[in-house]
Amino acid sequence: MISERKIRRVQWVTVALAAGLVLLYWVGYRPASVRARELDRPVAEAWKQLVAAVQTNVHARSVQAALLEDAVRRMQQAARWLEEAGKAASARVAWDEGTEQRLRQEFQLLEFDRQRFLTMAELRSRAAAAKVIVAEAVWQGYPDYDPQLQPPALHWALLATVQQVLDTALACEVRALSNLTVLPTLSYGAGESGEPVYHQFRLRLEMIGTAPALERFLRSLPLRPGDWEGAGLPAISSKTQAFFVDRVLLKNVSANPDLTGLDVVVSAFCAQPGSGSER
Repeated sequence: MISERKIRRVQWVTVALAAGLVLLYWVGYRPASVRARELDRPVAEAWKQLVAAVQTNVHARSVQAALLEDAVRRMQQAARWLEEAGKAASARVAWDEGTEQRLRQEFQLLEFDRQRFLTMAELRSRAAAAKVIVAEAVWQGYPDYDPQLQPPALHWALLATVQQVLDTALACEVRALSNLTVLPTLSYGAGESGEPVYHQFRLRLEMIGTAPALERFLRSLPLRPGDWEGAGLPAISSKTQAFFVDRVLLKNVSANPDLTGLDVVVSAFCAQPGSGSER
């Protein structure tokens, strides 16, 4: 049989455990429960307001899950179209392999000066052969090294821009090139860092020619190899880049009614060298 002493010991242990549980309830659980209800009160109140707004708002009641899912699909489709448009635009302004290779290499000023001299000599020779008058202001405006143009490798793309635009004008048989001005380069960044992604070269060119010659020049600017047949224009083999017209102004500059003056600002784009957008 269990002794009376053991029975009392069990009774005391039971009473002590019960007292401990009561103390834990009042000291720990109850205050925590009260605190939880206090923290939950703003959330519950906000939920009630949201439910009331949904029940009383006609537009909210009309929103259905199917409509939301359709809107999500439309936005995803628009995002895909935007991505495809970006890739198409990047491909449209991509440079020829020779220029891109120079853009990826370390810029050498002596090599740039040598290439600058050679392209000017080629253009002078073609202008003489085509009997196009080229004013000295055009050669004075021909791009030279500019320490403000960074990174320096962009000089190659700028040189190619001017060379191809002038070559296009000569191929279109304009009568005269009167002025060339290279305008400041614009840079466009993306993301929070604002690091340049694309650069926009702009040049102002003034020329004189017949209306058909000026029309052919303007129509030829945005064309790349493979576009000529569809445009119905004779190909210009030296032109590999697409150019864009920012501004165009026609004016009378001669007593000859067959000749018209053209003042045009032409743009070209170049991806930041080494950014990965140039491919």
